[in-house]
Amino acid sequence: MFLKKYGFYFMIIAILSELILPFILGSFIIDFSHTKTLISRLGEAEGIIKIIFKIWEIINGLLFFMSIPAFFERFKKVSEKLAKCLCFTIILFGLGDCILTGLFDSSMMDFGYIKIGKLIHGSSAFIAYIGILVGVLLLIKLYMLEGNRDMAIAIMVLFIITGVFMLLFAAPKISMLKSITINYRGLWQKLALLFAFSPFLLVSINEVISRKIQ
Repeated sequence: MFLKKYGFYFMIIAILSELILPFILGSFIIDFSHTKTLISRLGEAEGIIKIIFKIWEIINGLLFFMSIPAFFERFKKVSEKLAKCLCFTIILFGLGDCILTGLFDSSMMDFGYIKIGKLIHGSSAFIAYIGILVGVLLLIKLYMLEGNRDMAIAIMVLFIITGVFMLLFAAPKISMLKSITINYRGLWQKLALLFAFSPFLLVSINEVISRKIQ
């Protein structure tokens, strides 16, 4: 009952925490550029910054998990099946983007040709991105089924913007786009995360306001 009531608050806190994390910890790393350096650099830093980053990410992951009952309760009457799928996507990005990022980094378990830490870190990040995108699509579908056209359109716009920044972020890895790439991967990564999280933030804020009005 507690998580059903306050789950949206936990989602808001988790998202805001994820977004401010690189700006706070990055300020303590001399060569950290908010436009060029990737967030994963924080997990490779030495000393206390690395420890704080890992603990911070694990806590964020737990906060995402704590939001799940509220999302399921909100959308189960629209479609219980889709609501369960939505909750699963929250598990995916809470686990992949936060908890596994906190437990593993690219420098761990490096056995020469086999870099297990890097493999886990890269795979979990990829799974997290997929989870976020699928989750956003499910939100669009749920609001369409509910007949809330305005929310569906707003989330669709955010989804398209997310796709643009994700494409810019991935461009250096795509041979066709290398020639037009502007070297601001750190910026594209942060903006992609901002707009990817925005639909969940929008839903959470909307639900919190709606419940207060009621």
